[in-house]
Amino acid sequence: PAPAPAPVVAREEPKPAPKPEPRREEKAKRDRAAAPAPAPIPDLPGELCGIWAYIMWEEAGCPQRSDQEADLEYQRGISELKGFLRSGYTLDDLWKVANGEVKL
Repeated sequence: PAPAPAPVVAREEPKPAPKPEPRREEKAKRDRAAAPAPAPIPDLPGELCGIWAYIMWEEAGCPQRSDQEADLEYQRGISELKGFLRSGYTLDDLWKVANGEVKL
């Protein structure tokens, strides 16, 4: 008997090489350039910062703390307020929270 013919294998067309990914730094730079500039954060009134730090202290259970720890809590309060402003809250919104009118 004659040997069986070899099976016919369909050949795939070669795929074009993928375009190289831009380096992360270049992509990040382009993304920053394309993004709108964030609105400037208004100056935070000292009274609001103090009230905010006090609220944080109360929520923590009014713990005993050193002056250094109190200063650190105050700075954390300022950072939190700035974060809320960056995320779209207004100073008026934050004053309402500080005055107990609304909760975030």
